Amino acid sequence: MRELFQWPTLKPLEECMVAEMTLANLGVRTSFWTGWSQIGMAVAAVVFAARPGAVVSLKSKYGSLKVAYSHGSPFRPYLAFGDELQILADGLASVTCEVCGRPGEYRGEYMGVYCETDNLLRTGAEPVRPQMPYLLEIQPAADELRLRQLTVPKGWSQLAYEIVRAREKSSLASVLRFVDAGDRLKLTGEHDDEHWARLQVEVEESSAATCRRCGRELDEATPGQGTCAGCRWLDTRGFEIVAAFVP
Repeated sequence: MRELFQWPTLKPLEECMVAEMTLANLGVRTSFWTGWSQIGMAVAAVVFAARPGAVVSLKSKYGSLKVAYSHGSPFRPYLAFGDELQILADGLASVTCEVCGRPGEYRGEYMGVYCETDNLLRTGAEPVRPQMPYLLEIQPAADELRLRQLTVPKGWSQLAYEIVRAREKSSLASVLRFVDAGDRLKLTGEHDDEHWARLQVEVEESSAATCRRCGRELDEATPGQGTCAGCRWLDTRGFEIVAAFVP
């Protein structure tokens, strides 16, 4: 049965829901939300391969996935088997939303791992559609631009802020305006100095190679599209929000 959250959540990925049912059928004892079920399946598969007949328990604790197993018949003398498996589980869990299974990151205020959408839904903020987590430098840059009343797609915040700072540090006027051209950012204004011309070229070239949503560098398959392969893939996985449970 699906978890009942007291805040809106993204509907889990279908493969996570299937993995959740499979873990139950295998008798694996689980204590985590649906989003980590695929990781649980991967871990359980390794344990059952190394120790057929084992009793497996998987538990979420403060943003990490704890693995425990007992009994069964050791199939091979795996060296450091338990330690390596725990490292694998923690590594996968640290980048996977506990709620829905999409890419996520640790959120200290909730001591858990959430995607950008579920994190915003839990805070009550207007959610973004599913995307890759922002790079660490994106939010501070976006905050600085907001203080200057400048608006750009969030993934382009860092490169836009660098342009703003370069202009502010020069002896020239710092009045500028950014224009969202879809696949790139443009810098406009009534200036004719050489420094301004270089900044115009820099902002267009940098934004054309950067995801407008998460700030990651575009790969060779996605240049000129404005969005990285990860964000584009998540677009295909749906954006269904499940309403909060009200007791």
